[in-house]
Amino acid sequence: MAVVRAVFVWSGVLWVPSALGMAHYTTDDLCAAARRGKTGLARSILTVVRPNSRDSGGMTALHWAAEHARPRVIELLLACGAKVNMQSRQVARTPLHYAALAGCMESVQLLLGAGADPNIVTTDGLNSLHYAACVGRLAVASLLHERGALLYGGPLAQKNPVYRAIRKDPGGVFARLAHS
Repeated sequence: MAVVRAVFVWSGVLWVPSALGMAHYTTDDLCAAARRGKTGLARSILTVVRPNSRDSGGMTALHWAAEHARPRVIELLLACGAKVNMQSRQVARTPLHYAALAGCMESVQLLLGAGADPNIVTTDGLNSLHYAACVGRLAVASLLHERGALLYGGPLAQKNPVYRAIRKDPGGVFARLAHS
């Protein structure tokens, strides 16, 4: 006997048949699975929810996976067509901004490998390198710099954390990066 998979849409909620009856999934469910690192659940949800859908807060599952350092979920979402440079609605952060804040080198490498632009700026005028610098993620900041992230730039250049770090410690890591 062949198993028939059907998908039904009712009032914007996606329903799929399951062994126990009808199960429904929403974008918020996908984002929650990404946040928690539930790769198997995310894979199931992706059969009915688009990877670039935004949750009620304006973020995609890729933003959440990056913020919570979930590289396996990031791989899955990228393989399913997640857009790597989508900006969140509120502060215009990309998944790379969140990965830089989390300090997860593997997540940053996956995103850069998928074409993430390290120089996209948020509404604060900061790029991913600035976020890494702000929270002291030196290895991530160095990688971003090597991959072309600008130390200076953006509308708030003199207020960014890198500029302040160089002024505070002229011989520090960021001063050396600036002169490399």
